Parts: sequence; C-alpha cells; structure tokens
Amino acid sequence: MSCAHDTTRSRGASARRELRARHWRKTEARYFRVLVRVTRRLRDEAPSLVRVTDDFVCYWHDEEGGPDLAAKTIPRARFARLFAPQVEQGRQLVALAEQPLEGRIAFLISRFGVYEGVRSADAERELLAIGEPALSELTRALADRRHGWVAAKLLGEIGVPRADVIDALRSRADELWWSTALGMLGDHAWLAARGGSIAARGLTARLKAIATGRARHALDYRPLERFLDGASKKDRALVRAELEPGRSYAEITPSDVDEALRGLGSEHPVVRWHAASRLGDRGFGARVGKKILPVLARGLADPDPTVRRLVVLSISYWKAAAAPYRGAIEALRHDPDELVRRIVEHVLSQW
Repeated sequence: MSCAHDTTRSRGASARRELRARHWRKTEARYFRVLVRVTRRLRDEAPSLVRVTDDFVCYWHDEEGGPDLAAKTIPRARFARLFAPQVEQGRQLVALAEQPLEGRIAFLISRFGVYEGVRSADAERELLAIGEPALSELTRALADRRHGWVAAKLLGEIGVPRADVIDALRSRADELWWSTALGMLGDHAWLAARGGSIAARGLTARLKAIATGRARHALDYRPLERFLDGASKKDRALVRAELEPGRSYAEITPSDVDEALRGLGSEHPVVRWHAASRLGDRGFGARVGKKILPVLARGLADPDPTVRRLVVLSISYWKAAAAPYRGAIEALRHDPDELVRRIVEHVLSQW
C-alpha cells in the first residue's frame, strides 16, 4: 500500500511538471508568433523609412528555429535563392527518409564530419531516432580513426548494451567517447577495474548532461561510490575533475529525489556536491520541496566548501519555500571559504 501511494505521488509530481512544461511551450509559441508578426511589420514598413534594394528581406534569426523560422517572413522564391544550401539540405533529408533502412544507415554514417548538405549533426539525429537497427553498422564505424568517436557517442546514446558493442568499445576504452559510452551502457565493473581516466570518465558518464541519450537511466551513485571507496588519491582527483562545478549535469526527475537525498550523505564530497546541485529544481513541486529542503539545509554545515556553495544555491532556487533557511545562509557570510562567502552575498542580494 505504501509503495502504491509513493507511485501515485510520483505520478502526480510528473503530471504537474508536464503541465508546467506544456504551459511554458504554449507561452513560448505565442511569444514566437508575436515576434514573427513584428518582423513582418518591419519588413513592410522598412521601404518607407530607409532606402532598400528590391531583394530586401527582414527575418528573425533564432538558432533553434533556423531557416524554417526565417521562411515565415521571406517570400518563397526569394528564400529559395538566399537559403539555397538549406533548401537543398531539406530536399536531401526528405529523399533520405524514402530510402530502405540499410542504405539510409550507411549513408548517414558516411556523413560523419560533413558540414554541408546532410550534415554530421543531421546524421547523428537520424541515427539516434533509428536506434537499435543501426547498432551493427555503428559498431563497424568505430574503426574509422577520424570519426569513430561519433559512432561511439551514438552507441552510448542509443543505450543498448549488446555484447558485440561492449567488446568493440572496450578495445579503445582509453579514448574519451569509448569510455564514456561504456559508462552510458552500464559497464561499471569493467570500468572500475581499469582505474584512471577510463574509470573516471565512464563512471561519471550517466551523471552528465553531455552523455544523456535515448535511454533514461535512474540516478544511481552506487557504482561511483564503490569505485571511490578503494580509489587512489589520483583517481579521486580525476573523478572530481570530471564532475567539477561548471560541468553540465544530467537532469533528474521526482523519482530520483530519494537517491539524490541519499547522495547528500555520501562519504565522498564529489557525490554530495553533485546531489546538492540537482536538488534545486522548484519544478518538483511544494510537496517534494518539503522533503528536500530540510535534508539539503544540513549541507550548509558540510566540511567541503564546494558542497556548501552548491547547497546555498540550490536552497535559494526554491524561492519563498527557502525563507526558513535564510538565517542559516546568512551565517555563512563569515565562512572561511571566499567563494562560499561570495555566493552567500549574491544569494542574499537577490532574495
């Protein structure tokens, strides 16, 4: 009964997050429509305000919207002339989708490292969408000395730990994306036995946003903690470097909160600071916040200054719910660590 209740609560939190995300997407779409209308108006008014040529265009540039966004304010024929490479790229992608799967996979892999027409980024996106059927060709593509790393990255992102994939990745595990992919695929015991940068990169892979792929992995610090329990000073330093603040960490969901709270009590500072940084998401909701904040606040007395700094920031992200902890944060104005003091002053100035 308790488990069912927890599951219902987790589903409720997920539903609220989805509603908020849906509201944000709806608001963003409305904002984009307004900017497009403004751009069109500027295009129409410009000839009466400034001297322009016959091929004058006015468009709003946004990296996410790309050429599709620009096309909303440029006449079709003129757009086809001014954005000819992008138009041709679109045609190629449409034609590619009509090819048999085997030929499509081979063509996409041949585009690794290409930055015109069907670009390397397009190929990665398409192969990730294809998923498991692309594994064999991607495994063969690991042998490419220039672009094999792209295949390794995709094998990790697709997230299917097939034996032949694991064996092929292990053969070059001293390279960045090979060890990272092994970590994404959960080959933790083998990575830990290697030690050094192979273990550090692999065992931290699932904790980083850069290694977030198609497969969703629950937050789990235990493989990393087991390695750190017996690691040398040098290996611990390598792990700390992989997860130093400023790195982009993987997002967590409400179902990961219990593990993050457990991580706050880890004997390893690097685990504590990663956990602290993940618990500042006000989107988890007020109920989850009541569970997080008292445990998070204990980290204000953590012996590691990096943990204290990240705890201060995460508590502050909870806005009004963080008010009971303001006094404890103010006490850190006299913290022995300068960075902690700076963060405290910044947080209090924004309160």
